[in-house]
Amino acid sequence: MSAINNINECSPITIFPLGVECVSINTSTPLTTDGSLTLNITGGTPPYEVTWRNGESSPMISGLSTGSYSATI
Repeated sequence: MSAINNINECSPITIFPLGVECVSINTSTPLTTDGSLTLNITGGTPPYEVTWRNGESSPMISGLSTGSYSATI
């Protein structure tokens, strides 16, 4: 009778460091809403989920006025 060797195996997923660059286009005047922000995301493990403080979920938001914006990736 031969022995049965049960082997536990796993394939770990390596999490690569996440890199984020924010590229901004400023408004043409302080009173207009023609600014935009784009997040260039590298590394990590896609797909990425982006949530801006204003509720948007795309890596790029536009129609922005002058101000501060934040996002969670």
